[in-house]
Amino acid sequence: MDVAKLFADLESNNMTLVDDAKKRFSELFGNTRESWLPHSMMDYFGQTSSVRIVDILVKVQPPHDKFILDKLAEWIRSGGNKMLALTLFGHIIQKRPTWLHKVGNHLLVKEVLKLSKLEKEIIPLINAVLCIIDLLPVIPVVMGGFVHDLFEIFNYLATFDRNTSVSLPEDQLIHLQFGLYELFNRLYGMYPCNFVTFFEARVSGRQTGRVSAHGEAAVGHGQDSSAVGFVGRGERDEFAALAEHGTARCGERV
Repeated sequence: MDVAKLFADLESNNMTLVDDAKKRFSELFGNTRESWLPHSMMDYFGQTSSVRIVDILVKVQPPHDKFILDKLAEWIRSGGNKMLALTLFGHIIQKRPTWLHKVGNHLLVKEVLKLSKLEKEIIPLINAVLCIIDLLPVIPVVMGGFVHDLFEIFNYLATFDRNTSVSLPEDQLIHLQFGLYELFNRLYGMYPCNFVTFFEARVSGRQTGRVSAHGEAAVGHGQDSSAVGFVGRGERDEFAALAEHGTARCGERV
């Protein structure tokens, strides 16, 4: 098999050649049960960012799905290829392969969560958070077991300017605020009672009462308001209003 020609056909503008290349790659995966094949395809993605390679990877069958998850976890853990891993993982999540649910019991989830709580560079941090946001509705039960980690990630994003000495440029700050807001909406939508309890404790200094009043007081007096961090007054008001609504919503469930 001429592998070079196969890759060339895959990237061709001739869709007949593309479809034929995908078919032949699929046959190759069916006849190979070793890790070198998916790992080579992943390395190729790292060099080319080829979306067509992703189309092939998401259709693999066991044991290749595990080989892919293993490699992604290794890349994140090593640090050198974390952006490549997060980019490819994000593409895979978007494609929703039939084996995606297996990630819930794989080390990869823990590696992404760990990175999201410790990463100092804004681009990989936001990529990791976006992966989590997209993954949450796919495996909600499994991710519910990491609910405290998810809340810690939210808190880390909200206090990112305090946790690092890096002064973010305006465009990166906007991305960080976007990630924070999207994560808030996802967590509030999926775990409203747990999240409201967490949010109230952070904003009000673990006191009960009106979230907005305690949150604004904490910000105004320079106290620890770690759940609101760098967000502006408008965002704080909106978060507080949602939290108040969530408190009532949880009360109705009791």
